[in-house]
Amino acid sequence: MGRLVYFDCSNGISGDMALGALLDAGVELKALRRELRRLPVQGWRLEAQSVRRMGVAATRARVVLSKSAPQPRRDYAAIRAMLEGVSLPGRAGERALRAFALLGRAEAAVHGVPLAKVHFHEVGAVDAVIDIVGSMVGLELLGAEEFAASTVVVGSGQVPSEHGALPIPAPATARLLEGAPIEAGPAPLEMTTPTGAAILMTLNPRFGPLPPVRLERTGYGAGRREIAGRTNCLRLLIGAPLGGRGAARLQTDRLLLLTTEIDDMNPEFYGPLLERLFQAGCRDAFLTPIVMKKGRPGVSIRVLTEEARQGQMLEILLRHSSTFGVKAAEVERHCLRRKRARVRTPYGSVFVKIGYWGEEVLKAVPEYEDCRRLAQKADVPIGRVYQSAQEAAAHL
Repeated sequence: MGRLVYFDCSNGISGDMALGALLDAGVELKALRRELRRLPVQGWRLEAQSVRRMGVAATRARVVLSKSAPQPRRDYAAIRAMLEGVSLPGRAGERALRAFALLGRAEAAVHGVPLAKVHFHEVGAVDAVIDIVGSMVGLELLGAEEFAASTVVVGSGQVPSEHGALPIPAPATARLLEGAPIEAGPAPLEMTTPTGAAILMTLNPRFGPLPPVRLERTGYGAGRREIAGRTNCLRLLIGAPLGGRGAARLQTDRLLLLTTEIDDMNPEFYGPLLERLFQAGCRDAFLTPIVMKKGRPGVSIRVLTEEARQGQMLEILLRHSSTFGVKAAEVERHCLRRKRARVRTPYGSVFVKIGYWGEEVLKAVPEYEDCRRLAQKADVPIGRVYQSAQEAAAHL
């Protein structure tokens, strides 16, 4: 079954710590490099160094930059175009896009500027791109499907920036962690970075104690600094869920359903609205045609989201639609437990989403984007690729 990944953030989280922990947990460096080379970014190499922190073996991930290949300052539009132009396994590309959307919106809110005018500074640098995309690819390679996390230690004191000294957590980090449990750290330094916060919040983890899990592996990702009396490592605990959600035939989530009805908005504006909602991390969003008062045709907008993202979703709905109010209701979502697997077809490899009823395979659905890309490359109908992937999935 799909794995649960628990983020032990008692020493904080950064992009390089997340990437190092995944490598330490068994993600192959060679496979990760192969996927990352799909990015149109030059002048870097990814290294993994074995270190010891407080007697604990860990992995230090480093993105080494070439001095002969200066890196441009990338804004959100440039990063989005770059990620939309490459094919990454499973949900890695989608999650990387969402992470950068979260970062961009946090920076835009902090500086009071539109998202289009946000330049990512350090976040747009190639090492942050590799950390974020590499972490999302690594989770796919591990077969991660569920995520949980501890309270996030953010550190204390101040952090330098090009605008001067800023309090910890840095403004963008604080924005990103809204809705998450946080606490100050024992060391006067930044223990959670914006990149690390974006990676964590993109995954929509359940915050709390370690849930029941059949532990399969652990991973320790070392931070740059050595802190007296602490490992300064992000620890990942990875395994198959047990009890409760893991043992039940169905997976149950408690979510919020936000609804609003509109009869006076330009239909061309609904597409950008849904795009913003998905980029901000909603679980689902959709439109339904309705008839409103006085016989007016209208549209019902429904958004499914975690409680931690309620404020963000409300702001998007109120800012980017003509509505004056939104209703919220708690709902339970029951869905099949699932995992993703890669299957081979005559046209290339395709990721397949497999749904389980208990231990029985109930259905297998090929990823549309993989089928579309391969069909276009081979100049064949997409249905032919889709059918080949389903037939291959039957033998899993």
